[in-house]
Amino acid sequence: MSINHNDTPLVSVVMACYREPLAWLTLAIDSILQQTLGEIELIVVIDDPNNTQICDFLNQKQLTDKRLVVLKNSQNMGLPHSLNTGIDHAKAELVARMDADDISLPQRLKMQYDYMQTHPDVSLLGSAIENIDDNGESLGITEFQSAAQVIKKIIPYCSVACHPTWMFRKSLFDSVGRYRMLQGAEDYDLLYRILDAGGNITNLSTPLLKYRLHSASITSGMNLKRYKVRHYIIEMHMQRLALGRDEYSPIELQTRLAQQKDSNLVTFFLTKLRRYEASKSIKRLYCLAALFFVSSHVRGRIIDHIKLAFILKSVKSEI
Repeated sequence: MSINHNDTPLVSVVMACYREPLAWLTLAIDSILQQTLGEIELIVVIDDPNNTQICDFLNQKQLTDKRLVVLKNSQNMGLPHSLNTGIDHAKAELVARMDADDISLPQRLKMQYDYMQTHPDVSLLGSAIENIDDNGESLGITEFQSAAQVIKKIIPYCSVACHPTWMFRKSLFDSVGRYRMLQGAEDYDLLYRILDAGGNITNLSTPLLKYRLHSASITSGMNLKRYKVRHYIIEMHMQRLALGRDEYSPIELQTRLAQQKDSNLVTFFLTKLRRYEASKSIKRLYCLAALFFVSSHVRGRIIDHIKLAFILKSVKSEI
């Protein structure tokens, strides 16, 4: 592995951290600094400036590897703001995402960098993931679509690339308007805007990231808040098609989100569902059945999943 600290990095990796366990953060950072592609920088944005344990750890870590760049928000600003800050400081044209509780496999950045170099038409590249639990035990593999025509068909119903696996071109990111404050769906919004701007998105079939599912990250795409945000994002998409721009308003979004909350029963079944989905357990069907009857909003998402299944089945039959 060759490293030249004086040269512009080939890839800038951007990560935000908040209150993740130090053991998880260490694994995440080491998995990037030990990549087979050495000509990189890792920009970590601390979103909890009062977390002295994380601040001290990262300051010490910087002394051992000059490729690590540590930034600190003046106060808790949220993930979209933190990522925008990190990307503003990125020196490379190719930017990769990473989360503080996941683990990148050693060949991840090299495989993605090589692909982006040989496919200049690709705007954003993701990969398959291996789901893991709190203890790092495998829960199964999740793959994502790679064909452009399929991705355009299914994006109304699901996210088409796992956020912490992304590698994208910074110039396009800046041109489409960066991350916006969208309540845990900032990645979905950005994917939609990239496609609307004529960008190409695809995924590698090789799992390149261990994606940790834990209590703090289990916010299924079917919960009420994400359901409302998703519909808002699709409305913005329709406005762009009609007007060439959208009328995104964080105030309007907050008004919608404040109108109704998930019940504890819905939250319970959603948490169970996410775990069962990750492990492909038959028990997920029982959760879906229960959710269908207890929440009209979740019922809408289930119908979306049925539509998605039909689309994917029709695509397979065409091949």
